[in-house]
Order: sequence, then C-alpha cells, then structure tokens
Amino acid sequence: MIYWFSILFLFVSFINVFPQITIDQPLSNSSFCKSEGLLFKFKTDKSIDILVKRKDSSNYHIINAYPINTNQYLWKEIDQYYLNTKLDFKIVNSSDYSDFILVNNITIYQNTEILSTSESSIFCEGESTELKVETVGFNLKYQWFKDDKILEGQTKHILNLNNLKYENSGKYYCLIKGELDCNTVQSNPIILYVATRTRIIEQPKDQGFAIGAYVKFSVKTHIAGNDEELKYQWYKGYKEIKDGDDNYTFLRFKPRIMGANSHTLEITFALYDDISDSIYCIVTGRCGSDTSHFA
Repeated sequence: MIYWFSILFLFVSFINVFPQITIDQPLSNSSFCKSEGLLFKFKTDKSIDILVKRKDSSNYHIINAYPINTNQYLWKEIDQYYLNTKLDFKIVNSSDYSDFILVNNITIYQNTEILSTSESSIFCEGESTELKVETVGFNLKYQWFKDDKILEGQTKHILNLNNLKYENSGKYYCLIKGELDCNTVQSNPIILYVATRTRIIEQPKDQGFAIGAYVKFSVKTHIAGNDEELKYQWYKGYKEIKDGDDNYTFLRFKPRIMGANSHTLEITFALYDDISDSIYCIVTGRCGSDTSHFA
C-alpha cells in the first residue's frame, strides 16, 4: 500500500513540476514584423493566457491575442510600446499560473511606411532640385535608383540633383529597408524630365514679296514637355506686329495680318511698310526665350 502511494505521489509531483504546455512557435531569440502579427502555436489541453513584458520591465500583462485554430493564437493589435525592443512571453495555464512556459528575447519591428514622396516634375537644364521620401520605421536604410539602376552613394532619404542636364531625365525611386525583409518598401516612381533651353529649331524663310502678295512666316520650336505653353510674338524691326492692322474693303473684311502671337504669321495683303524692315519672332517658353533669324 505504501509502495503504490509513493508512486502516485511521484506522478503528481512530476505533473506539478513539469509544465503541461509545449511551444512550437515563436521560438526564443526570434524577430518579426508587426505587419505579420505574432503567431503562437503550442500543445496543451488546458485553457491558456498569453502574457508579455518588455525586457526592461518586471511586470507581465495579458495580451489580446485571438484564436485562429486549435492551440493557435494571433497577436495582431500590437501597441507601439512593445515594438523595436526585446520582449519576454509567458504562456500559462489559465486555471493554474504555476503551470507555464517562457519564450524570451522576441523582437517585433514596427512597419516601414512611406508618408510622402516627391512628385514628378519638369525642370530646365542648369536648375537644381531634391527628391525626397518621408518615412516612419525603425533603423531605416535608403537606396535610390534611376531607371532601375542603383545610384551609388545615394543612401539618404533626400536625393540632391544639382545643375541638371538632359541626361538626368528618367524614372527615380527609393528602396527603404527596415531590420527585416518584410519591412522593406519601395516608393512610387518619380518621373523627372530635364528640358533643354527654349530654342527655335526651324527658322522663318527669307523671302521676297511684292505689294499685295500673300506672305507666310513660320518658326518651329523645341518643346519642353507636352504641356508647355509657348508664347510667340512677331516683330517688324523693334515694333510688335499685331493682328488685324485695319480692314480693307477689297479684302472682304478679312484681317490683313493674322497669327502675330502664334508660330505662323500670315500677311494676306502685303504693303510697302511690311517690307521696310526685317521681320522676326521671339519665342518664350518654360526654359527661357529665343529669337529667330531675320526674314
């Protein structure tokens, strides 16, 4: 009788000394991203509580982890207080807090987020700009790319581009890395177009014309982007040419001069005064102005 009592006593003592919970996940000394949440997998037939404390604290607190399967709980709503620092966990038997297992030195890193990115823009040669990403995260590292190629040495959240040239045109973006691969994000692309100076690439033709003739002068201009609005002004000598210039009955009330502020100047009925001085055009655009040859 005494023998069987001793065996029973040892069995009960064994149960009390050794925990009835085994942990599969997470393992001690592991790191995770907040975006993933922290998944707990364990083996037990008991109801459990999961407690956490920071390494620099002595007080455990129950976490709000919700069950997703048998003996699997996910901790998703993680407070900033528990991020980017070492944590200790205690998985305990809800009815007997002396029955528990510890998981130590777990780190959960906050998500890497991009708050803002520079917008795509058009610049003129010789100008300067900076491309910027504003982020939040932990121990972030930056790497800028142009046209999918690494820009060596450009490892800050701001990319300075000085004395721009046409060759600086392209697609830029920044890769931001946190402590883990799951905390890596890429900015939206920033399209940069560097326009050469405003210039006339096709000059008005020098032509002789007689009084009463129909005459047309044209210029063609390099455009700094599809949305550029160019301003044209035709001159005769130092005097601006204006549309209209009186109506003549024999012209059937058509303007004698048209297009004084466009790329094509039309004189429907030439007068002696029209040939008394040189005709030329000044074009003003996003990147300065240019004066045509005399015609």
